[in-house]
Amino acid sequence: MSTKKRVLIISPIPTHPPEAGTRTGIASLARMLAELGLEVHFLYTDYEKGDIAAMRAEWGDRFHHAPFHWPRRTVRRTLRHLRYVFREDFWGLRPVDAWYDPSLDEHVRTLHNRFHFDVAIAEYVFWSKALEQLPGSVLKMVDTHDVFAMRHLLYTRRKLRYGWFSTPPEEEARGLSRADVVVAISESDAEYFRSVISNRVVTVGRTFDIWRPDEARPVAGRMLFVASHTPINVDGLTHFVDAVLPKIRSAIPDAELYVVGAVGEAVEGRDGVVCLGRVPDIRTAYASASVVVNPVLFSTGISTKGLEALAHARPLVATVPGAAGLTQHLRGEAVIAESDEEFTGASVRLLRDTSEAARMAEAAHAFAIDWNKRSLAALADALRDIPTV
Repeated sequence: MSTKKRVLIISPIPTHPPEAGTRTGIASLARMLAELGLEVHFLYTDYEKGDIAAMRAEWGDRFHHAPFHWPRRTVRRTLRHLRYVFREDFWGLRPVDAWYDPSLDEHVRTLHNRFHFDVAIAEYVFWSKALEQLPGSVLKMVDTHDVFAMRHLLYTRRKLRYGWFSTPPEEEARGLSRADVVVAISESDAEYFRSVISNRVVTVGRTFDIWRPDEARPVAGRMLFVASHTPINVDGLTHFVDAVLPKIRSAIPDAELYVVGAVGEAVEGRDGVVCLGRVPDIRTAYASASVVVNPVLFSTGISTKGLEALAHARPLVATVPGAAGLTQHLRGEAVIAESDEEFTGASVRLLRDTSEAARMAEAAHAFAIDWNKRSLAALADALRDIPTV
């Protein structure tokens, strides 16, 4: 019998295929837990479709699947929603448990009776209700990923469509209060959570596979943007292609922007843009980039795209939102541009000055090593209250 402490991750988001930051973030958390010596189990409720065969291959008998069923719309649920009628754009708001599938309860209880978990982690506040199925002997955590209180307004106020989760502040606080430990992805998120709940809140970054600068084979003039097809990413990319890329190509006619991920659909066929779609090996895409860009115009949480670029030891040029959660840690590993002109100037300079780009690549490599160490130490601290009996 294993003497390892056991942890159950309960997630509506798959880890495979790893085509979005949320998925790679959850997979990273699982690897970190394993590195700290825990036996990690993954309970996937397929709210978001994933590759079950790939997850079974990855997790083995520690992978568990609970089919997702949308909760029935009831009069009680409708009345609960109508309580928000006087709030801005209230149709975008939902109670914290609006998406939670009650059939998950039995799966959680059955798994605990079988494995006797020491730690349970709910991915996202809107899955926190699953923690109520576990006894007090289990250390309960919510891996937040983001602040969801009134999150839709970040989009609608910018005339962008928002189709994901948003909830009133008191509802988010209710969900977070189910946890013994709330895990924030950035210190700014942590500060907000501490202002609305009394539970313990910790900031835990995600670790990344790290590549050395000498593994890069940069192609002159090549820039790279890696992203999924979300309103934030589409908005930032289209602005960059409209307002910044033409100026870069005016100074460096051979400059091209390579786009990896479904976000490229928004700029397919534009001058100077090469859309690769989904690629089997993201490492190759990074290795060939002279500069990685993150031009998003607003953001929440932390810049996973920025961290991934630094982990691949590539020079990074980002907007202020494109470096969200990183600015206080950066020491010359990236250029933070506060205007289109600054973004253009920094990109042109790094595309021309290979020695400066190489220096930033070395600094990015050192940053990533330190980031991983600090993130793992923060997670170990978050787990310090695992019950001993």
